[in-house]
Amino acid sequence: MFFVPALVPLPLIIPLLMAALLAATSPLTARRAVETLAIVTAAVVTILCALLLLQATRAPIVYWFGGWRPRHGFALGVSFVIDPLGAGLATLAAALMTAALVFSWRYFDGTRDLYHVIMLILLAAMSGFCLTGDLFDMFVFFELMSVAVPPHESVLMRPSPLVVARGGRGREGDDHDRACDRAAVSG
Repeated sequence: MFFVPALVPLPLIIPLLMAALLAATSPLTARRAVETLAIVTAAVVTILCALLLLQATRAPIVYWFGGWRPRHGFALGVSFVIDPLGAGLATLAAALMTAALVFSWRYFDGTRDLYHVIMLILLAAMSGFCLTGDLFDMFVFFELMSVAVPPHESVLMRPSPLVVARGGRGREGDDHDRACDRAAVSG
């Protein structure tokens, strides 16, 4: 099977570039276009990760970003070491993200703002976390994942237009449950 080493960084780069593009053009772009681009991006990342998985079953793939290779046993650059386990987890994460974006196609009517941007950043962080070659970079991708998750909670906690039309409350106790959750988190 023919393998192009330039495919290795794409599961990280493509979602980040698309997230930046959507963040810049979201106010000007139709909602369906934003949703479609996010779903297509996640699907492309799933395919790329599956291709990397197929290649990694033959032999692990080592990729150094920027050509920074170790010198005298000292590695300064960022590396991806793609083995079957990491590539399989990245493929699973990308497939689940694609499914989540398809599910949220019409489910979150009020999430026009930056929901898809945050989801693509989370996808890039999960891909990088699964494919990275060292603990420091794994920690960096873990931090990026933890920065991308809290905005999802705020999206889910916003009352829907239907709730606002009913006087600002959903089912009985929603406000009380949210206050208890915030108190538990803040200590």
